[in-house]
Amino acid sequence: MRFTAMLALVGVALMWTAVPAQAQWRGYISRDLGFSFHAPGEVTVERGTYHAFRSGEYPTIEYRSVVNDIEYKMAVTDFRERSDEGANLLVEAAFTFREDQNVLMGEYARIDDAFGLKVTIDLPDNGGRSMGSFHFNEGYLYQAFATVLPVNGDFASPFIGRFIDSIAFGDAEINEGVIELSLPD
Repeated sequence: MRFTAMLALVGVALMWTAVPAQAQWRGYISRDLGFSFHAPGEVTVERGTYHAFRSGEYPTIEYRSVVNDIEYKMAVTDFRERSDEGANLLVEAAFTFREDQNVLMGEYARIDDAFGLKVTIDLPDNGGRSMGSFHFNEGYLYQAFATVLPVNGDFASPFIGRFIDSIAFGDAEINEGVIELSLPD
């Protein structure tokens, strides 16, 4: 009986060591773009392009990290010259994300006083699972994506919600040790 209990403890210990360690989560802020979030690992910045059927193509700034085969990405598009169309731009972004996808969840979301949408989809061809958050605030379209890649396989990972739910606007989430995000060159 003692030998069996010891084997069970060794099995539990081995199971815990097989789980990859999650990188330290840090606070990040962009004063230039008016938002903050928490993410694991080191966040990189680059320029990208936002594509939508009606609104067209617009330059985007994207902040991204990948840890344990989960991609965390924040994309910000400047629509200040179209601020009066904010509700339409927000809904179009969420629709573009979910179009022709297997939608698992769609709900209203709120960051501070900015209402938005949150959508979870299964990506085609067993490409993983992604949660997207879409908000329009002060003339900017904010899109946050947390994608569990197939190699990770933990599609119910709590880390995707942790990232999406950490987003805040303004300087509300400034804590000691927060990392200032720069704009790309």
